[in-house]
Amino acid sequence: MIADPALSSIVDEIYEGALEPARWHTAMRGFLDLSGGRAAFLAIVDNRRQNLVASTVVGPDSSQISDAMDLYREELVGIDPGFNIPRRNGGRFRFRETNERLTSDVQAWRDFIHHDFGSGDYHSLISPTGDSLSVTLALHTHRNAPPIDPAQEELHAAVFSHLSRAARLMVRRPALANSREALIMVDETAHVIDATQAAEEILSLQDGLTVRGGRLGTEDQAQQRALREHIRLACHPGSAARAGSWTTIARGGAVGPWLLRFEPVPLLPLGRDQKAYACMVQISGKEEPVRLDAEMASHMFGLTPREAQVAIELVRSPGDLRAIAGDLGMGYETARSHARAILDKTGVGNRLGLIRLFAPYR
Repeated sequence: MIADPALSSIVDEIYEGALEPARWHTAMRGFLDLSGGRAAFLAIVDNRRQNLVASTVVGPDSSQISDAMDLYREELVGIDPGFNIPRRNGGRFRFRETNERLTSDVQAWRDFIHHDFGSGDYHSLISPTGDSLSVTLALHTHRNAPPIDPAQEELHAAVFSHLSRAARLMVRRPALANSREALIMVDETAHVIDATQAAEEILSLQDGLTVRGGRLGTEDQAQQRALREHIRLACHPGSAARAGSWTTIARGGAVGPWLLRFEPVPLLPLGRDQKAYACMVQISGKEEPVRLDAEMASHMFGLTPREAQVAIELVRSPGDLRAIAGDLGMGYETARSHARAILDKTGVGNRLGLIRLFAPYR
């Protein structure tokens, strides 16, 4: 077995990675160096949807590894034998045991490992499916190396044990039980994972917001499409979506709308293709009308930050546009240009129409 101080250093990096994720890469590099292997591959799997949530690899610094990982994520993850073995209590997969029982295209998988990934043999350990996520760590040998030996397997098992334990700590869901805010945690398909009591009270009203088939939605189809799109984008913060977006959901009667804020709940900042595992939806507007600020107006109406400031002032300030321009420290012509853009983007004809549009908010 590898000397304890060397392994201890790797373990330290693994647990420090819970606070500084870049240190996971250092830990995996140390594991690879100690094992004498060619490459090490770490992946996080969503057990409910059988998706690869995040992955990273250490090994040769070459375009071959990068190209191979792109091919794996885009096309070959579905025939990875590690996804197909029974792993209720965890699992162990050896490349030499690949057969038709485990994968639908044995030869394609072997060709990928040998030619695209550039490895000879590999050994993979996979955590149980009892949790929502599984962790897998694979150790690859050099092309002409013999199969992984017992000493390598022992080191592999020790490092994997700590990695999977640290991953469970890192992805622990936020505790909502003691929060007084109206919060709903959903996945990218709007499936409700958890909710606070305040949020459940709002949902029980059946006023604008609904939960059907376990998914958050609305009665209005156009609003539902917008809601689902906000959720999808918040669950993928690496996309063009900005963290912290807002939308409104109309309610019945004369009451103001619900204001929903969407924030990503990150999984692991692991690799360049990380995904958020969930989205937190914060609901406001039950006790009193929501106070709309410039940032919210920017998101909701597609305004630039400066246009949003002008819009807020046009609605709330008693002064004319020249006075508003002075208050905001901009020239009158600039304020006029912003005002025209605001009316165009919001689809109202004049300042009165803008006031009516913002009327549900304080």
